[in-house]
Amino acid sequence: MKRTAQYFLLFILLLVLAGCSNKFKMPRESIGEPSEWAYYKYNIESGGARPGTFSGKLDVVWENSFRNKPSGPLTISNGYLIYPGSKRKIEIFEIATGSSRGYVRSKRHPQSGMIFQDSLGFFVEAPRLSRIRCVNLLNKKKLWQRKIKDATAGLIIVDSFLIVSSSEGSIYAFNIKTGETGWVYHSETRLAAPPSSNGHLIVQTTDGGKLLVLSASDGEEVFVIEIEAPVLGSAAIDDKVYLADYSGNVYALELDSGEVVWKNKLESKFWAAPALSGGLLYLGSTDGKFYALNSDNGEIVWEFSPGDVIRSSPIVVGDYVLFGTMSGILYSLRAEDGLIAARRELAGSILFSPVSDGRHIFVATDKGELLCLGSAPETASIK
Repeated sequence: MKRTAQYFLLFILLLVLAGCSNKFKMPRESIGEPSEWAYYKYNIESGGARPGTFSGKLDVVWENSFRNKPSGPLTISNGYLIYPGSKRKIEIFEIATGSSRGYVRSKRHPQSGMIFQDSLGFFVEAPRLSRIRCVNLLNKKKLWQRKIKDATAGLIIVDSFLIVSSSEGSIYAFNIKTGETGWVYHSETRLAAPPSSNGHLIVQTTDGGKLLVLSASDGEEVFVIEIEAPVLGSAAIDDKVYLADYSGNVYALELDSGEVVWKNKLESKFWAAPALSGGLLYLGSTDGKFYALNSDNGEIVWEFSPGDVIRSSPIVVGDYVLFGTMSGILYSLRAEDGLIAARRELAGSILFSPVSDGRHIFVATDKGELLCLGSAPETASIK
């Protein structure tokens, strides 16, 4: 009987050890699948909006709760939800069920989130001594790594370059396959937010009151314009550049020249990047106000007051705009008029933007709560 108990304890120990070593390995058939939310703001333009059939509801479809608090933004690629955690692990989940598919180990906190390109995964380990890492997801081996100083929390890929900025004032372009430096641009001001791009130009906001526009191919400066106050969030791009500064100014600029198309001074302070969709620009503020502006002229179309600090950028999915607050409330509003479609209280602050596959919303809180929300099926999967 005693020996049987010992065997049972050994079996349990082996199961625990197996679970602790469950490193993610991508199946080859996943390589060609699309990236539903590839970057921290959906695409390289940082618009934060994607089409979809999301119903506006915030019913729980599945949820996970664990001690690995988020240390960077969520992304969705190749059918997986990618969750960078403070326990030096990037957790990988099935988006349909929330089932764990393993993790990618990080030597420090994964600062940037993780983005996929074919079978390669890219992420930045936390500042101050940051490292860009490229991992082969098929064999779980490190392909290359590069050191930079104090990286911002987001990466984009433009052509063959991985583009990353650092708060000490530099923007880097690394070859995605080799890690070789394509170009480096050094500014004289601090960079607080990740870069954006239209595929030809790199647009970088700064907290020194400047907007930098560079050539994506060689990093050459196209133009630099002065902004009245620090800009702490990324710019959104379509045929113009949209950004909001910390003193409450919202701008639309010509992409090829930096000429101001319109400017609106609002009685708010903006920390996060705007979202852009359907002729409207959406912004959340640190003083508890949420705005929808006409992207053609900057006039307020509607305003909503949750009365709570908004630190993360909003997203737009189909006909709805969503944002989270520091008190842990996630709002789903009708994008056209700001009427509440749904509201859900979560356990912990929402520091990073939600992401979406077009049907569901995925959100994490600083208490380690991870949820998939939408129209609940008849039987929800609770993890």
